[in-house]
Amino acid sequence: MYAQGETPSAADLAFVLSKLNRLLDTWNSDKLYVYSTNFAQYTMISGKNPQTIGKGFAVSSVSLTSNVAQIVGVPSLPFFQVGDSVTSLNIGTIGGVNFNQTAVLVTSVSADGTTIQFALTAANVVSTPATGVIIPASTPATQAPDFPIQTTRPTKIVNAQILLNYPPQPVRVPMRIVDADWWANQRVPTIQTTLPTHLYYEPEFPNGLLYFWPVPQIAYPVELNTWTNLAQLGQFDSFNLPPGYEDAITYTLAESICPSFGRPLDGTLAAFAQKSRAMIQSLNSASPKITTADLGIPSQSSDQRGRADFNWKTGNLAG
Repeated sequence: MYAQGETPSAADLAFVLSKLNRLLDTWNSDKLYVYSTNFAQYTMISGKNPQTIGKGFAVSSVSLTSNVAQIVGVPSLPFFQVGDSVTSLNIGTIGGVNFNQTAVLVTSVSADGTTIQFALTAANVVSTPATGVIIPASTPATQAPDFPIQTTRPTKIVNAQILLNYPPQPVRVPMRIVDADWWANQRVPTIQTTLPTHLYYEPEFPNGLLYFWPVPQIAYPVELNTWTNLAQLGQFDSFNLPPGYEDAITYTLAESICPSFGRPLDGTLAAFAQKSRAMIQSLNSASPKITTADLGIPSQSSDQRGRADFNWKTGNLAG
């Protein structure tokens, strides 16, 4: 559509960026594109079920200078960008200024993603430690996540464990991951205990629901092992993914936009795209574990049907 060196129009750039992020969103639902699992620690909330996990910027301090609110929090690049509409919650009033705002535009983001700014007309406030969360304005203000993370809520939770004596030396107490049928048949879902033994995860959107059972009475740290999401990208973001993904994403994106630009799908492009996807899929798909009847080469005595053994060296039946 464009020759090398030509500059695409702003509308075409926006369209292709949208297609790119839709592609990444689709890949997040397929294990063959998940290159790793992520271990992250959170703190359970005593007496609450379910507890939620979803996209949010965890606030650590706030300040206000010349009508510009500066919010510092957990490093989150890539996360919010200039021009995004956000809502700040649970920060409250500090120095006589209400830092809880609805649908305000982000005016600045630091290079490392730890600091964002938005306009707030009020008196100056010196930098003050604070807690709270900033979420996309498209998310209902009633759905602020208990566990804010950098990307969308996890597609799947692989393992979960409670951390005792953390820090300095954690002792992991595993929880069993159960399914919807187990949770639906749980007769006493509200019973409480100090150490939950089971976790049912409901991947609702925008926040996933974590049902700990029994309901925790103590706010222990919990470690969740989740699929690593491919983050959404902005036009000027640097590409930062494992080897193989750049070709796979580039060629697949090229395939997907051909019809939109009225271009036939070139056979060479399709072959490159298929090969690049196969390379990362082969790395992300674990070989199944197989065993024999007695965890070794079966003997004739273990064969209940009385068949002869097979000699793998000669290719003949023995006995």
